[in-house]
Amino acid sequence: MANPERPYPSFITSDRFIPSRFVRPAQRFAEIEASSGIVLLAAAIIALIWANAPFGETYEAFWSTHLDFSVGPLHLEETLREVVNDGFMAIFFFVVGLEIKRELVLGELRDPRAAALPAIAAVGGMVLPAVIYVLFVGGGPGANGWGIPMATDIAFSIGVVALLGSRVPVGAKLFLLTVAVADDIGAISVIAVFYTEDLQIGFLMGAIVGLFAMWLGQRSHIRSLVFYVPLGFLVWFLLLESGVHATLAGVAIGLLTPARPYLN
Repeated sequence: MANPERPYPSFITSDRFIPSRFVRPAQRFAEIEASSGIVLLAAAIIALIWANAPFGETYEAFWSTHLDFSVGPLHLEETLREVVNDGFMAIFFFVVGLEIKRELVLGELRDPRAAALPAIAAVGGMVLPAVIYVLFVGGGPGANGWGIPMATDIAFSIGVVALLGSRVPVGAKLFLLTVAVADDIGAISVIAVFYTEDLQIGFLMGAIVGLFAMWLGQRSHIRSLVFYVPLGFLVWFLLLESGVHATLAGVAIGLLTPARPYLN
């Protein structure tokens, strides 16, 4: 019989059990500021080696794996690549949007002049690459691809900054983050306007109505996640079905989130 004072076998409570040997080191690694940058660069290196190896076709086959999701009447059939691009990246942009909102309300970007500088830099980061592309490609067969170089890879930008850790000043991190977000929002907007072949206006208007309902809920001091989580998922789904890049939903919801606690 088990000892009532010690309901689990000794090997479970031993320091040699898995939580002590693997979970705790993983937790310590996650607490390091540069850990996300290390993981990102390691994943990029592994992907490059895998894609260019003799068995590189398995890389494309892996990301082309089809997944089906059903939540009530909603049904999604996406590849693994689309799940990352449209799903996980929307969560990533939501977190980035939260950080930008906090800085706009409480941080260094409260000053309009401070906020204008990264916005202007983002416009330059969009226009200049597109102009260079047009100058080199001209009227060639790939001339309509001028919108491709407009986007900044925000994930790698933040990963490199995280890898450098405290050696990068806080102001520089914030400037880079703001530039990257503004640049990506602008580039995605350009893609939505000029490259979306089948824009579904009904779904797009539904997403806008959902964002407006979220704004009204915040103005009414509704605090329950039961209201916001399903509504946020619905906005994401409607934007995805509209043909516009779904990561914009993450940015919009992040910027709509209050930066101050509600006062009674």
